[in-house]
Amino acid sequence: MAGRVRFCDVLLAVLLAAPIASAEEPSAADKAVAESLFQDARALLKKGALENACPKFAESFRLAPRLGTLLNLATCHEKQGKTASAWAEFKEAAALARRDKRRDREKYAADHASALEKKLSRVVFELDRPAQGATLSLDGDSLGKAVWGTSVPVDPGPHELEASAPGRKTWSSSIVVEPGPATVTVRVPELEPAETDAAPAAAAEAGESKAPLQSGDRGTSGSTQRTLGWLSLGVGVVGVGVGSWFGLQTFSKQNESDDHCDDTRCDQTGVDLRDEAKSTATLSTIGFAVGAVGVGAGLVLLLTAGGDEAREARTIWIAPGLGSLTVGGRL
Repeated sequence: MAGRVRFCDVLLAVLLAAPIASAEEPSAADKAVAESLFQDARALLKKGALENACPKFAESFRLAPRLGTLLNLATCHEKQGKTASAWAEFKEAAALARRDKRRDREKYAADHASALEKKLSRVVFELDRPAQGATLSLDGDSLGKAVWGTSVPVDPGPHELEASAPGRKTWSSSIVVEPGPATVTVRVPELEPAETDAAPAAAAEAGESKAPLQSGDRGTSGSTQRTLGWLSLGVGVVGVGVGSWFGLQTFSKQNESDDHCDDTRCDQTGVDLRDEAKSTATLSTIGFAVGAVGVGAGLVLLLTAGGDEAREARTIWIAPGLGSLTVGGRL
């Protein structure tokens, strides 16, 4: 929502994303807390206590995502001068309102996003001769390589920038982004080599080398790879099942909402059902994404484990079913 980008290794992403795929709809307790936070935030906003109001809106939206909460969060950030955050939130709110045919809210969000876009402060991050495996983060949030060299909106104010890479010294700097409209370029210097331990250096100078990998070592490595492969494959199958279940929930809630809506508007029950359908649709998408990555990573690990002869002897088949995948073969 705030335009932050994160990247990670494919297999690690599969293993870490599994708990997300099993997330449930907001509980009654979460909804109650979210409503209480929303009411407190509204009162604080009217008093101009933005530093306390905005975090409450954000937490309320996290617990129970609602279009009205998102609009209030964007308005709060706009009043704070956080133009990039407010612009991104108004853009998202406009899209949600358009989907739900809330023309009044769509116009409100679109008008504010258009006005903020003319005031955005933008930053271009340039890395001089980036080292292999280099990473860049802003205020602790990773900026993927796709962002490097691209003009991106950033909230005015102080920020902490850090660059790192394997075998290199970490570089960091404090930057201050002035209110826009303006675009500035921040250059990250080439990272210096990190100091190495004396023992590895002495071993290299003495010409020591690792012993060749024995057949038993290959067997151990292949066994570990196959274990990871089955684990990834299992996560992928679970992801597909979870995605299918939430997909069915989405269609069910959308159909229920039709009874509470006409061509122009919905009653409160209809609005709530459509909000719930949006949440289950998101979880369904996450489930299928985890499933696809898990199955793909698992197959790659299983099919590449061991030597050439072992790989040639392997066969794997996958049979799709309703909300499931059946996997089998000869390994």
